Amino acid sequence: MRKDELKEISTSIWDKVRDAIDKGDKEKAKTLLEEALQNVMQLRGILMDFIDELQIALAEKAGEEAIHETMRKICNAKMMPLFGQKFPRLTTEERVRDRAFAWAVRHGVTIGIEEDEEKFVFKLPCDTGGYLAAKPSHCSLAGEVMAIEQVGYPFWVNFPPKKAGDLCVQWHYKDVKKAPEKFYRRAGKSKAKAGKTQGKFQ
Repeated sequence: MRKDELKEISTSIWDKVRDAIDKGDKEKAKTLLEEALQNVMQLRGILMDFIDELQIALAEKAGEEAIHETMRKICNAKMMPLFGQKFPRLTTEERVRDRAFAWAVRHGVTIGIEEDEEKFVFKLPCDTGGYLAAKPSHCSLAGEVMAIEQVGYPFWVNFPPKKAGDLCVQWHYKDVKKAPEKFYRRAGKSKAKAGKTQGKFQ
């Protein structure tokens, strides 16, 4: 193969986007960007399918409780230190901005945000738990169950999509301690007894 051909096929598509921008070729940059994003989403889908199959295999070999224990271990190590240390210190506006940044910038999806007197409602195309609709949701486990256990209230209330492609809905209460009792019960908890393991992840 020619050297220029080898260089072409081995150059990152992101570098090609940058090069097109530097050269002022807006249409080529947009075309490359769309191709790159489609590739990212395709790869993410493959990774989600991989996780799905691992969960099924784990459930078949060790029982469904093993999935819950594994997810709890991962959430406690990776998600709870971040949320548990940060969220209680943030104002309502800071929490909304933080969550919007996570979805619009880190995940790269456009979300809808509505506000009423008691909460902000996020509607978003989730590319992780939403892709694995009806499977164990790390958002519900970390943001609700474990948050209630360790901090005393849910960071947000999660309504996962019932089927792949539907939007995920999250309720972010302006006063996080005013989430109704029914959401504590839904997580298998009691509002009066919430937060008994507080500090576990500090």
